[in-house]
Amino acid sequence: MYREISPVDSQNSIHKQKICETCPNSLIRLVFDGVLSGPSGTDFGDIDKIACVGMYPCYAPALAAWKGASHLKVDDAYYKYVIVHLHKMLEPDLEEEKA
Repeated sequence: MYREISPVDSQNSIHKQKICETCPNSLIRLVFDGVLSGPSGTDFGDIDKIACVGMYPCYAPALAAWKGASHLKVDDAYYKYVIVHLHKMLEPDLEEEKA
């Protein structure tokens, strides 16, 4: 059901991720991080310093990457990790199957 891979994140450390081999479609998710202008909200202060953690074919590995990366900066209230459902931007009418 899953196979392990070792992608390199934006800080060049290796995190083991699980990629689902049973995804019916490639519903792409992007995980990125950046520093916010304030501790609440989603206004990123310096767009040039946003880093991509990775792109994932389904939600489970994207969530695992988000959790793994966000635990590195848990004490910084201004640092935020985000999962973007790119497939919803590319095909907004596409209904995602719930597992």
